[in-house]
Amino acid sequence: MPDPRQILVAGDTHGNIGWMCHLADLAAKLEPGDGNPRVILQLGDFGVGFLKAWEWAALEQALAGADAELVFIDGNHDDHEALAAWPRTARDTGLAPGCTRIRHIPRGHRWTWHGREWLACGGAASPDRWLREQWMAGGSAPCWWPGEYITDDDVQRCAGKADVLVCHDRPARARISLAPWRPEWTEEDHARCEASRDRVQEICDAARPQWIFHGHYHQRFSCETHDLGYGPVAVSQLGMDGTADGVRVLDIEQMRWVAVD
Repeated sequence: MPDPRQILVAGDTHGNIGWMCHLADLAAKLEPGDGNPRVILQLGDFGVGFLKAWEWAALEQALAGADAELVFIDGNHDDHEALAAWPRTARDTGLAPGCTRIRHIPRGHRWTWHGREWLACGGAASPDRWLREQWMAGGSAPCWWPGEYITDDDVQRCAGKADVLVCHDRPARARISLAPWRPEWTEEDHARCEASRDRVQEICDAARPQWIFHGHYHQRFSCETHDLGYGPVAVSQLGMDGTADGVRVLDIEQMRWVAVD
């Protein structure tokens, strides 16, 4: 992707087409740089498997109207089987089938903006996996997929230095205050969530990024400095769809947040 001047960074969108089209409207106000498209960078739980055909088309149209592209990583609430079944040409380019402005960024993919190397790794563990499996066993549509977990292979794909990490989960050493573990969630899933954060930490230990952007926790926007074991790192957490904390504008030349109009 060419170097944009600003990008719109969005947290979990959960297939909320109204919110996604709102993001396209916001993207139209970005300063893209000479001849470059406007870019929305979405941090997982995009909505693959939940968006209907007309919603993909509506989002594509909204992005075209904004002269924007949307790139996303996968979260724990995306249909990983559907992603794997995208036609080969779509997987090679990252483009969603039938789209020209919506792309999936696979785990381990790297690119350069303004001389900085960016690295992507989606995935996280669902705290409510057990409940989702029960819903599916009762006849509900699939809403949990084993592809959500970050694997050893994913960690290997991410090996090597990077300046910026884009992920769905957060590294274990970047501690946040979490709501109490719900009684309907299992201890097994609690352990899987801890293991997921450990995986992201492994990636950080190897890549040593100075900036990290993630979603997943549906909490208020924050940009905090954490010691991840190799020095201070700016860790930014985006909220979810339908909230002001779910979207921010990033000046990627200066790597600083600017106001959203």
